[in-house]
Amino acid sequence: LHRNLSDLDRDFLLSSATFFVQASYEEGLGLSMVEALSYDLPILSSKTYGSIECVVHNANGILVDDSKSFEEEFSQAIIEMCKLDLCGLRNKSHEIFMEKFDSRKSKKEFLNILYDFMSA
Repeated sequence: LHRNLSDLDRDFLLSSATFFVQASYEEGLGLSMVEALSYDLPILSSKTYGSIECVVHNANGILVDDSKSFEEEFSQAIIEMCKLDLCGLRNKSHEIFMEKFDSRKSKKEFLNILYDFMSA
């Protein structure tokens, strides 16, 4: 677990990671998951409103439902992640990042909305 990282330390850790793990009971669209996607990392996360924006179950990671046995299921999911095709998961994470979070696409969509508003 790492806290209060500098940007340089965070970038080093993400660039050298095999996959990203986040377990939380409630999470909006967390910046940490988007940052992990920007490094093409597969993601293992609890299933929250934010995580379902970043993770397609078994395509670029694993989502674990909240349940009575959450800790056990999450532990098993860590083992399962190590057995998956991480290269394929990385490719899908890259696709998701480019599709949903790439700044060029976001700027273009914002400008289209602005243009539509001004044209009305």
